[in-house]
Amino acid sequence: MPPLPFSAIQNMIGLPTSYFCAETCSDAATQEGFEAIFANEELKAIEECGELYPYAREMLQSIRQTGITMAICSNGSRIYLDHACAHTGITEFFSIIDCEHVGTTKSEAAAKLLKRLGAKGGFLVGDRALDIAAAHDNGLISVGIAVGYGGDEIYQANFVARDHKELEQILLQQINNR
Repeated sequence: MPPLPFSAIQNMIGLPTSYFCAETCSDAATQEGFEAIFANEELKAIEECGELYPYAREMLQSIRQTGITMAICSNGSRIYLDHACAHTGITEFFSIIDCEHVGTTKSEAAAKLLKRLGAKGGFLVGDRALDIAAAHDNGLISVGIAVGYGGDEIYQANFVARDHKELEQILLQQINNR
């Protein structure tokens, strides 16, 4: 399998690890070995340079004060997600932190999460088309955020935030309008 250009790899950031590995490995044995190396390197990267985007913690605190239940529905692995949340100190803000579900779509994972929460509506914030589609498929308000790797695909969302300060403003306005 020829090496992928950096732009192709960058376009896969935020997608499920299984998708990334399937696109970059030629066979199952190579994929399995690569997934182990990839997972280890992700954890090292969190330790070396993992940090929240500017104003992210303040935004989470502000939204939590409204009484809104917050959850994470991530494409990342359980070990990655737990490590990233603990390292950045955001675990406390979320009622549920859910991760990659092999064999299910982001829309299906979001539906299961909503059922666990007993929620009938809400918001889904993300930076990828998969996030926006999951929101729409589940009757949620989608908010694209321009701090991730999704690029122009965020403009499919109901609302688009340039950063976490603008995300806070959008969410608070929508919460107050409910």
